[in-house]
Amino acid sequence: MENANNKTAVALGSFDGLHLGHAAVIKRCVGSGFEALIYCVEKPSSNGKLMSGSYKCKRLFDMGTKRVILQPLGEIKEMPPREFVTQILVKRLNAGFVCCGYNFHFGKNGAGDSEMLSELCEESSVVCEICPPVCVNGEPVSSSAIRKKIESGDVKGANALLGYDYTIDFEVVSGRRLGRILGTPTINQLLPEDFVKPRYGVYASYVLIDGKRLPGVTNIGIKPTLGGTDAPVCETWIMDYDGDLYGRNIETSLLHFVRPEMKFAGLNELKEQILADGKKSREIFEKSVLRIPESE
Repeated sequence: MENANNKTAVALGSFDGLHLGHAAVIKRCVGSGFEALIYCVEKPSSNGKLMSGSYKCKRLFDMGTKRVILQPLGEIKEMPPREFVTQILVKRLNAGFVCCGYNFHFGKNGAGDSEMLSELCEESSVVCEICPPVCVNGEPVSSSAIRKKIESGDVKGANALLGYDYTIDFEVVSGRRLGRILGTPTINQLLPEDFVKPRYGVYASYVLIDGKRLPGVTNIGIKPTLGGTDAPVCETWIMDYDGDLYGRNIETSLLHFVRPEMKFAGLNELKEQILADGKKSREIFEKSVLRIPESE
């Protein structure tokens, strides 16, 4: 196809998690010959979001997208399906090609489905392609399936459906600094209320700092040994790093669930366990990181 009259290729969806199914939709748009544009409908999440808007945009641009529109659902939820196609896709976005997943719904009360989208696009001389489900080990890839795996601690299974390692990129905030006293300084990242809550416990992880992946051991939970916290915290000991990351949005990726969160009798016992967790996490990292291109 030729990029006549600045036509765009529009990928439609919420793209929460940007899993393998979403990647198939985006790949079709990027390879269409038109300028790839992601029209991402941002829905309020009662089940828990899988990724932040900033991390979503970063991955989308890495996938070859030229433009990303994060569209709040509230601004378009009363729009009839036909009006959505004519006013948004055709008039506003100048779409020459549209792609979505097989289970995509749009328009007021979700009245429009992928079949209706195809019909309405044809009326406007817009090419529409519907991507079939993507399966892993016979299981259809979906955001809800990934969410359940993360909540149960099966991040390895979630990563297989995502096509990359589950990552948070929230700001590093001040903690109690007890990790530094114990010789295992940590970074603290708060999990927003509308975000998915991984199973409380310890995870083998890695942290991206200035383009370099460093092994880590991450505890997600409420720190019962230290008196507990009001909300879950993602606390990571970056084993090969000693620096100030406060105020920075740092990517922390989870590889494997190591053990449940525990309450220890004292700080010495806690320190011994952290060191043991760190040793195991480093081993998992060294086996896992070999499969990840440094440029990702």
